[in-house]
Amino acid sequence: MKPLNLNLVFVVLFFSLAPNTARADQGSPLALGPFEVLGSGDGMVMVGAGEFNAFRQRDPGEVGASSELNLEYRFGKKFFYLGFAAGGLANTDGGKFLYLGSYADIRYKKIVATPLLSVGAYGRGSGPDLGGTLQFRSSLTLAYEFVDGSRFGVRLAHISNAGIYDENPGANEVLITYAFPF
Repeated sequence: MKPLNLNLVFVVLFFSLAPNTARADQGSPLALGPFEVLGSGDGMVMVGAGEFNAFRQRDPGEVGASSELNLEYRFGKKFFYLGFAAGGLANTDGGKFLYLGSYADIRYKKIVATPLLSVGAYGRGSGPDLGGTLQFRSSLTLAYEFVDGSRFGVRLAHISNAGIYDENPGANEVLITYAFPF
């Protein structure tokens, strides 16, 4: 039996949290009890630093964790409360991942949760072999939003090929993030 694919779990959570109803004013938040799904606004630049291939039980000789930098732009214009993002990451093993995806912003008081689902191209360098070039990335960022709209937080992410290649080890990421309106 195959293990549960974390990307599938994130997809289900992402679309269950994102509303399916259109509103005429996409700039206004959509209230869901104490939560708000944020509409269109300013674009955001996000910079993150942390660990690539984290939390992995490794066999002897297997590639370990490496440091990572992540740069991402989230477009401010949203459609049905979903925005588009483009980004890239690089790790100290020479690995690179460029991606395009979709995100939502869900606010509770001053905390903003940003789930992001993306697809991209992975080049391993001397890092872990993730099975092939085409990869999917799911992430969740929890951030504190300051008065000026900037956000400081933590991101958990998972890259996987979703079983389209013979090997599918996946890689986890843990990042400290800072995002600012742009």
